[in-house]
Amino acid sequence: MKKKYNLIFLSSLLIAVFMFITPNVHAAEKKPYFTNSNGVSLTEAEYNYIKELYSENYLNLITLDVYNDLVDNGFMFQPIEKKTRILTDENSLSSGVSPQGTFFASSSKGITIAKTCSDNCKIVTTLTWYGVPNVKSYDLMGAYLWGPTRVSNVITSTSSTAQGYSIIEIKEQNGGFGASFKLPQSGTNFQTIQQFTVTTGGTVYASYQHAMKSTTKAISQMYNITPTGAGYVFAFYGDATSVYDQMNGVDIQV
Repeated sequence: MKKKYNLIFLSSLLIAVFMFITPNVHAAEKKPYFTNSNGVSLTEAEYNYIKELYSENYLNLITLDVYNDLVDNGFMFQPIEKKTRILTDENSLSSGVSPQGTFFASSSKGITIAKTCSDNCKIVTTLTWYGVPNVKSYDLMGAYLWGPTRVSNVITSTSSTAQGYSIIEIKEQNGGFGASFKLPQSGTNFQTIQQFTVTTGGTVYASYQHAMKSTTKAISQMYNITPTGAGYVFAFYGDATSVYDQMNGVDIQV
C-alpha cells in the first residue's frame, strides 16, 4: 500500500512540475525579440526570416497587416529563393559618395527579386542604393506576369534613414502593373521594396526605373506594361522616354 501511495505522490509531483515548466517554455518561445514603431513584435526566428526575405531596413517598416499575411497564408519560414542584378549607372550617385558593399566600384544600385511559396507565392522586389541618388524625383517599380495571376494588393515601400512610407496606388494593365513614388528628399541608405502575391505557374519579371531628372507623377505614368519594355516591364512613351534610365530587370519562376 505504501508503494502505491509513493507512486501516486510521484506521479502527482511530475504532473505538477510539467504543468509549471510547459507554460514557461511556450512563453520563452513567444517572447518578443524585436518590436518596431508600428507595434509589430517578432520572435528571433521571425526577425531573421523577415530580414532575409525583405531586408534589415524593412524590419522597421513592416506593418501588422503584412506580418499577418505572412503568417495566415503560410509563407513564414517557407524556403526563400532570390536572384540579384547589379545596375550600373555612375551618373546616378552624388559626387563624392562611394558605393557600399562587395560590388563593382561603378555600381550604383542593385535589384533583388525573392519568392516564398505555400499554396501561392509571395514576391518581394528590393532595390538598394549603394550611395545617395543624385536626383530624387518620381521613380518606378513594377512587374510583368507571364502566366501567374496576382491575388493580392501591391504594396510599395520606399525609405531612407530620414523618411519611410508606403504606396498602394498602382497603374494596372493586362499582365502587369507599375507604381510611381517620390524618393525621400534626405537621408542615406535609400531602399524601395515592392511585394505582392501570385498564383504558381509561370514567370514574374520585375523592374526598377530611376528618374535621371526631375519629373512629375503624370509623366512618370507614361508607359505601357509589356515584356518588350525596359526591364521587361516598362515601355515608355511621350515625355517619359527621356526621363528614365532604362535599366535591366530581374525575373523568377513561380
